[in-house]
Amino acid sequence: MKRHLLLALVSILSLLSLNLAAQEKTRAFDSFGAINAEDASARLDNFAIALMHEPYHTGYIVAYGPEGESGGTGKFLLAAAKKYLVNSRGIDQDRVQTIYAGRYKDPFEIYAELLIVPPGAATPTPKRYKEKLKTFSGKMFESGGGDYFGYEDCCGVGFGNYELAAFADALRNQPQSVAYLIAFNVDSATPGTWRRAAQLEAEALQERGVDAGRIKIIFGGARKGREGEYGEARLEHWILPADAAPPLKEAKPERTPKEAVRFGKIDTYFLADAREERRIYQGLADVLAADSQLRICFIIRSALPTGHDYPDLKKVDEVKLVEMWKSELKDKSGIKEHRIFVINVGPGENEMAAIEVWFVPIGAGLPDPTAAEIEDPADPLD
Repeated sequence: MKRHLLLALVSILSLLSLNLAAQEKTRAFDSFGAINAEDASARLDNFAIALMHEPYHTGYIVAYGPEGESGGTGKFLLAAAKKYLVNSRGIDQDRVQTIYAGRYKDPFEIYAELLIVPPGAATPTPKRYKEKLKTFSGKMFESGGGDYFGYEDCCGVGFGNYELAAFADALRNQPQSVAYLIAFNVDSATPGTWRRAAQLEAEALQERGVDAGRIKIIFGGARKGREGEYGEARLEHWILPADAAPPLKEAKPERTPKEAVRFGKIDTYFLADAREERRIYQGLADVLAADSQLRICFIIRSALPTGHDYPDLKKVDEVKLVEMWKSELKDKSGIKEHRIFVINVGPGENEMAAIEVWFVPIGAGLPDPTAAEIEDPADPLD
């Protein structure tokens, strides 16, 4: 008898809770524009906690941003945010609803709203901005770049590059316009940094639906770094009519460095990715093809067994890979053998095997493979 009364009481309390919830109104929990991954995770964490405390309510994410599906678009933000709430915070997927509301009032920006909707309430109706993406002409934005091998935004949920997404959105909206990437080397950048950064950006635009024939890359020369900038290259993003003059004339070729310059130290786990391996190789080949006064030196650093296994990571044979690169440089890129040096230092104290790459001008000495470890540049988003 007591058990039946208890169940009845629980049912009555549940119905009362539902009735009270039904009388509530949809409320705005949070909103944000372009934020970093760490901040985005913190805001979504707070949203998840609120939903846990109100188990009958539904969380809605409304996003405004560039059209498309790739990183930086409104739809990508929605997918990434929901995935984080469901997979990382344990919220039932049916309690997380998403609405893409189109471009924001500034079509080159991104904006999101987090709403808590009580049971029985109508689906939120987002504001629809009437302003269409107008024809744009001129410099749209500037960004930094460089050789950050294997860098990943691992500090939270990332929404992608909204500036690049907006740039691609504008280009798709203006099929007769041309994209110009004006690339500059900053301060002591390694040879060809500007080219590698620009080509990587061009690939990202192609993945966002921009035809390769509409993307023009121009070397703007070297320039001093400015406070607050990161990266060894700067990229200006321009959109101009196809018949307009380029925004800048091509600068003179890069100067040959006077001393050996380290391109980077690349873990072989990273080189197991075929696409990244090809990108690295092509970047090296381009530098040697552009400057006949430069040689290249590969230092192969193997690793002693440490007891640490990485079952989820593939690994390449660093010796075989360097031999393949050497053959391709000679046979496909026409680089003479006397310009290619390989130093195999054998097993060392490195936890991971790696290939260290140097550009060496003719007349300069080769790098000392036993010298103290050189620190790589800080992460660009640190």
